[in-house]
Amino acid sequence: MYCLHRNQEWLSKSKGTLASISYEISSIPNDIAIGKRNAYNYALVNNYADAEKQLNRIVNIVKEKPLRAYLKQCLAEYTDFNNPSQAQKILMSAASDSRRVMKPLQGIAYHKLESNAMDQARICGEYLRQIFDDPNKVVIKVKSLLESLVFKPETSEIFEESFKQIARYLGFNSQRPEAESNKGPDVLWEVGSLKYFVIECKNGATSEKINKADCNQLNGSGEWFTNNYDKTCEFTPVMIHPYMQIEHAASLKEATRIINKEKLTLLIKNISDFINSLCLGNNLHDDQVIREKLIFHKFRPNDFLQTYTSSFSDR
Repeated sequence: MYCLHRNQEWLSKSKGTLASISYEISSIPNDIAIGKRNAYNYALVNNYADAEKQLNRIVNIVKEKPLRAYLKQCLAEYTDFNNPSQAQKILMSAASDSRRVMKPLQGIAYHKLESNAMDQARICGEYLRQIFDDPNKVVIKVKSLLESLVFKPETSEIFEESFKQIARYLGFNSQRPEAESNKGPDVLWEVGSLKYFVIECKNGATSEKINKADCNQLNGSGEWFTNNYDKTCEFTPVMIHPYMQIEHAASLKEATRIINKEKLTLLIKNISDFINSLCLGNNLHDDQVIREKLIFHKFRPNDFLQTYTSSFSDR
């Protein structure tokens, strides 16, 4: 309270004590201190890309492992804003230099190269490079598509078209069979290895339960798939609906998955993060980086179902 109330005797004593203090010259080289401060200044204005460049530069010149580990941890903090998967890799590298730094998330490890994942990454990269000549255009286009993915009546047309198009940004092929031929599901995703998502979009639904008509429509779309694709092809029925519970008189195939409000919100966020991290680092030409980010954001087919869909409830 002496300090807060500016007690005169306290002020006199404290100033006298501070005046007699002498400081040792810092043992940290000036270029490291300056680089770290410059990185901080960039981060203050949300320019994390340049903050990363500053810290990367000084990390590469430091030989002492404890200091290098600490700087890598700082680098990971800035990297995490735009590229969480890369940030975890940096933390893993830091932990190999010193056990005293922050540890990476449990489960972060090297992923063996999988052919189907590389195919997805290659298709994703080829599409982005073929359609866009500027990463900023990718960000703007995807933002527009994601803004159309809302639960709102009378928006089914734009929702279905956006959900069809967004598949291409994840390395999948897609169609709108019902709109194109008056038969089949609202949206069909081909996700590789002869696997498909048969999707019915009920984003305009207002009932707190999935009604019988909507269930019958998805079941019918499953029949359409069976009649149009041979037995080597597999499909997962997916319904986009605000809620997960079906009416008492309704029924769905056991394998059916639901994308409800919570799951759609998560999907939109992670697609945005995925595209932003690719474009900010100008990695549209690097299929290996695209693959790593597809894995991190859970966009491989099986991961997609586990992360962005849920089982329906019948009670």
